[in-house]
Amino acid sequence: DLGRGLQGLGHRVQVLTMYDKGGYAAAMGREWGLPIRDLEMKRPGSRNPPAAVWRVLRGMWRLYRSLRADRIDVLQTFTHYSNMIGTVVGWAARVPVRVASQQNARRAAPRWMLRLDACVANSRCVHMMTAVSEATRRFSIETQGMRAEKVRTIYAGIDMDAVPPRPSGEARRTLRRRLGLPESGRILITVARLHPQKGHGTLIAAARGVCAEFPDVRFVWVGDGPERARLEAAVHAAGLDSAVILLGVRMDIWDLLAAADVFVLPSFWEGLPNAVLEAMAAGLPVAASRVDGCAEAVEDGVTGILVEPGDPVALGEAVRHILRDARLADAMSQAGRERVHRMFALRETVRCYNALYCGLLAKRV
Repeated sequence: DLGRGLQGLGHRVQVLTMYDKGGYAAAMGREWGLPIRDLEMKRPGSRNPPAAVWRVLRGMWRLYRSLRADRIDVLQTFTHYSNMIGTVVGWAARVPVRVASQQNARRAAPRWMLRLDACVANSRCVHMMTAVSEATRRFSIETQGMRAEKVRTIYAGIDMDAVPPRPSGEARRTLRRRLGLPESGRILITVARLHPQKGHGTLIAAARGVCAEFPDVRFVWVGDGPERARLEAAVHAAGLDSAVILLGVRMDIWDLLAAADVFVLPSFWEGLPNAVLEAMAAGLPVAASRVDGCAEAVEDGVTGILVEPGDPVALGEAVRHILRDARLADAMSQAGRERVHRMFALRETVRCYNALYCGLLAKRV
């Protein structure tokens, strides 16, 4: 979205991915109208250490050659590992402006990794670090030791023009039928990778109480990850096989959000979860953990309900409270859309990044 927005301002944009985990690069390039190149730094499923090291080194060389050949003016990295690898390669390739980013507060990362991340951010390899939320910025400075003047908050943005209107009546039933979801009953959707960070275990513990009061509820999980087998076993042990639907990785997120009634995200830590912003943009009330950027995205009691992380009782009560009160859910739906439009619009994100890049370039002319 950022690349497409910058392209619309007249910039030449190229997207590079360290590796194409899901095989989606080509399809995403067509959908977004951007050239996407896979550096092939990793082969998913491979467990050959020498080959893995070779792929990383080869990918770094490919990145270096691309940056030099295409005469790149600005290099923006967007993941933890690309921050540490990409900015160093960008410095070696003499890219004029190199900007890294903090997508979340990595509270579970080992200390050596946080120190290395801060060491690179504070070095000449990085001119600026963007943080997706104020909480993430504070974590970067206070916990990791990054220099305050090098970390700037720029909220992620949602393209509200791309958000379809919420369907109702027969249109909604038709949509659910096409997606393979139950046509009746309430759908609680969670879009998140299956990882300990996201708190699916808390949701399983909360789900039994929700199902006891609302037997027609279905929990739809979108995403995949290393916790899938364990979570499937936990769902079975809790007797929730008929209530929890695991869809895996999907590309039709807007349709799935339109078919749902409530969005749930019980994370233990976050940056500024795009999934929550997308849910509010789609008109869903949100039940989420009061952590980091979640507390900046969700206005507690207005666009959703925030609870303490790891508290299944509070999470279950928050969900039931929304399900019990249709007028409250409708009010949260409207307030959520307005909040995203006011505070998290893509056009503002693009404007801020463009101003950052132009300002940094101007200092180096």
